[in-house]
Amino acid sequence: MRKVILSMQMMMDGFSTGPNDEMDYLPPFTNEMMWNDLHQEMWKNLEAADTFILGRRTYQIWEKYWPAAANNP
Repeated sequence: MRKVILSMQMMMDGFSTGPNDEMDYLPPFTNEMMWNDLHQEMWKNLEAADTFILGRRTYQIWEKYWPAAANNP
């Protein structure tokens, strides 16, 4: 049986975005060094996953990352 694992980033006030839907607490997707340093555990979990389910807004954020990942896995 497969496991379902929820991984969610949330600020201390309980919200996941700012008042205008900004997520400026995340490093830019183009800064690979910062992402690797700050999110090693996240990357380990993503590499082990065979299915990745996102909400609409999170998908829209990640769709900017995928073309770069395809070119430089």
